[in-house]
Amino acid sequence: MAHTTSQRQSGAFSDFVSSHPERILEILAQELSGHAPKREELAHARQFYNAMLIALTAEDVNPLAGMFELGPSMEQPNERMDSIFRHFEAFATAAHQVIQDELAGQKYHDQLLLALTDDILTVERGLLLPYIGTLNSRIAKMHLAAQASGSSLSVTLHELRRPLTILSSYSQLLSTGMLGNLPEPVMTAIEGITSSTDMMIQLVNTLAEISRLEDPDDEFQLEPHRLDEIVGHAIENIEVEAKLRETAITTAYHDPTATINVDRRRFVMALTNILSNALKHTPPGTSIDIASTRDGKGIHITVRDHGPGFPPEDADHLFEKYFRSSHAQKRKVPGTGLGLFIVKTVIERHRGTVLARTVPDAGAEFEIIMPEKEG
Repeated sequence: MAHTTSQRQSGAFSDFVSSHPERILEILAQELSGHAPKREELAHARQFYNAMLIALTAEDVNPLAGMFELGPSMEQPNERMDSIFRHFEAFATAAHQVIQDELAGQKYHDQLLLALTDDILTVERGLLLPYIGTLNSRIAKMHLAAQASGSSLSVTLHELRRPLTILSSYSQLLSTGMLGNLPEPVMTAIEGITSSTDMMIQLVNTLAEISRLEDPDDEFQLEPHRLDEIVGHAIENIEVEAKLRETAITTAYHDPTATINVDRRRFVMALTNILSNALKHTPPGTSIDIASTRDGKGIHITVRDHGPGFPPEDADHLFEKYFRSSHAQKRKVPGTGLGLFIVKTVIERHRGTVLARTVPDAGAEFEIIMPEKEG
């Protein structure tokens, strides 16, 4: 489970939660039940409180996963997702109210509210990322069932997105002030919720793309495209983030007018994933360098960052589904291990090859080798 540095250094929020159990439980039970809680509702709230406390203090989300019965054979995923978000929202509301009651006007009030947001989102991500992985296998099974029954997979994916989209929409309404003015610490918390929810929606969309790529009936629309135009579209997709990170993007083409026969949307997506990966690892103030060469094998496109690279033992696994480099995990670099898997799948379906290597003292380098369009 990933944690921010400030969170792990202080533990301020988990300490506060553990020192105010009865008051937080009282509000939590009322938020979950919507009325004066009965004995069994109090017991349920206490179970959730204890599971959250374990996740916050011991970095262990297994009790939460067990409580919501997350696993390979889970039923009714929409209802479970709704329940998870409802419980986390109730916990945040209860903790926020107790912080207001206990620390209003005090020095650490705002800091603790920010810690509340960071810590709860961290637990939420730690709980749901494995769940998203499970959804991938469920989507594949649903796809096979859909083929057999003639139903549409898009309907299923729409239902998976529904609770996330609703949460994201409400968060955005709150952040724009359309539902009333809110204190700055609350706005900061809402921004964190919006960002986390959008990340989950993106993951579901990614899984949908993987499902399409693995469909034997899926066809690529191959057409000749200029190399510089394809690379340019991929750069545009990460340009804003690159500027925020003060990272330059350089290009050096052997021939910018060279053409490659590709499915434009899929190939741009693959190249964007490589650039996004490089952006996560290269230090601010450096660059990501894109170059092309040509030989008897075809056109080579290389993307090099200036980060720490990856251990040699990870090289054979970087493109595996859900694999994350040990360096990335140690440095708390965000990711799901799906981006490079998509890269490999897309490139190989173009009859190309993708390779990865660490360049000594120069970062990681990814190389795509594409056969040239004949004629």
